[in-house]
Amino acid sequence: MDVSSEQVKLQVNIIDLTEYDLKLINILERQLNPRSRELLMPFIKILQVPELKGIITVHSTVGRKR
Repeated sequence: MDVSSEQVKLQVNIIDLTEYDLKLINILERQLNPRSRELLMPFIKILQVPELKGIITVHSTVGRKR
């Protein structure tokens, strides 16, 4: 893996990111990117309902949303 920044190298090592991982990410991105709006629309619609948005906000953390 060719990474020029020392900070990026450190981050890559900390999360144990491999060439294989990057290849999988690339494949997934190419498959999902054209459909991203289609995939996100149901969630966006849920967030437009105040009661459901409240439930998600109360019971979720930033880490769990990722």
